[in-house]
Amino acid sequence: MSEGKGAMVGDRIELRFDMVENKLSRLEGLFEQLDRRVLAVENKLSRLEGLFDQMDRRVSSLEQLQRQGLGIMMGTWVSLMLAVLGLYFKG
Repeated sequence: MSEGKGAMVGDRIELRFDMVENKLSRLEGLFEQLDRRVLAVENKLSRLEGLFDQMDRRVSSLEQLQRQGLGIMMGTWVSLMLAVLGLYFKG
């Protein structure tokens, strides 16, 4: 009779080990899936960082063009005012 109980206990332990093994394999699958998702997020963030760098370069270029345009406009305005003042005081 004790052998029967021992076999039952052994079967129950083996069943529990199988359950634990199944759960561990499911966890491994979930961790692999999580790893793929994190890698995808990292790739997207890297691409986004590249786009921000590109935007920074473009904004910097636009700021330089704005300064150049402002300089040309101020130079033109000063020249025009000097010409007007010259005509005013000449006449």
